[in-house]
Amino acid sequence: MPKELLDIYREETMLALTNGSDSVYLNADEVRGLELKLNVTSKGTVWKWIGDILYDYHIGRVGSPAVLNVDNEQFLFLLRLRSMSSWRECGGL
Repeated sequence: MPKELLDIYREETMLALTNGSDSVYLNADEVRGLELKLNVTSKGTVWKWIGDILYDYHIGRVGSPAVLNVDNEQFLFLLRLRSMSSWRECGGL
């Protein structure tokens, strides 16, 4: 995807993160930050598929889902990561 189109895509879309009953909406920068934070945690390899979806969404890969369905444990963990200001804080999780 050309950079100009990718920038428009990022500005106009949000990824819905949901556990089926609760949802949060993430812009492209939040998605990128969340993917980086997840990568440095102990869950990064266990939940690699989540990181892959976040990465694909951030780079604008065609066919990336606009909704990321996770279980409640994953949802709460990702919300915790989202609340942290830097990926450096996430390494011990």
